[in-house]
Amino acid sequence: MIRILVPLDGSSVAERAIPHAAAIAHAFSAEVELLGVIDNSQNTFAGPVNSLDWQLSKLQTEVYLSRTAATLAERGLRVSWELREGDPAQAIIQVLQSSDIDILVTTRHGSGNARQFRMGGTVQKVLSAAAVSVLLVDPAFEFDSKQGYASVVAAVDGTQCSEWASAFAAMLAQAFHGSLHMLRVVEEPSIPAGTPITAETRRFLEHIKRMARSQASLQLRSIVSTIPPSIETTSSVVSSDNIPSTIEGKADDYDAALVVVAAQDAVFDGSGSYGPVCDALLLQARRPVLVLRSEAAVVSSSHFRSVYLDEAESHADAG
Repeated sequence: MIRILVPLDGSSVAERAIPHAAAIAHAFSAEVELLGVIDNSQNTFAGPVNSLDWQLSKLQTEVYLSRTAATLAERGLRVSWELREGDPAQAIIQVLQSSDIDILVTTRHGSGNARQFRMGGTVQKVLSAAAVSVLLVDPAFEFDSKQGYASVVAAVDGTQCSEWASAFAAMLAQAFHGSLHMLRVVEEPSIPAGTPITAETRRFLEHIKRMARSQASLQLRSIVSTIPPSIETTSSVVSSDNIPSTIEGKADDYDAALVVVAAQDAVFDGSGSYGPVCDALLLQARRPVLVLRSEAAVVSSSHFRSVYLDEAESHADAG
């Protein structure tokens, strides 16, 4: 079972992550864990631990988490909650490492971060140490929880993990009777600085570009062929020298409620990098971005194949 962690600080800003967690939980019958942290790292409270103010704050946070969990449970979700004390970033990281969390769903910043920054300090610290998939939500993005993921853009790069991520994206689109756009962005070929740009050089670059687009098109068609016909699916291959901006632009074109990409797991060395493309999207994208690491992608792919590909195969057999 997929487990989703949603850190909350009691603010309406942080709560903008809840509908997204609920949407994924509904699609995958996943479990949601709400996490609250009483920050004692900077002497937040005017008194020692266990003082009246401290106990009151703890009680208020417990009531808040309990009520929020109860509201989600009434909607048919499996929900639990936990309260920890200490530095918020460290507490979140500890839960991610000790509780078999598959996906972290959080907003770019909470109540304590200035809005002029694209990402809050706590989120930056968590992502720098997170080895899990993450769905990052800009609080300014208006998400219609009734429509859910009515439009999903899945950016693939030809790797196996991106194929699994496309299955995840397809299942989300299916769950909300939405559309799926499969996007393959081919990086523009470049030559070393100082190389003379001759007619022969231009012909060579055009040849490389055509070869890359042809290969990308074949890979994309192969992935699209695994998507059940019941899902409204389109696809495109584009060339670009700025892949993150191109993905974001396509997401705008399709008014995507979610962008799904696969992390480059090969680059993960504990530094928190999800790969240059994913890191840039997490930093700059205005729309919700789900970056899947391989383990969550594999789980989703297995679920997807057992439920949706069987359906597609039965339609093919009937034809």
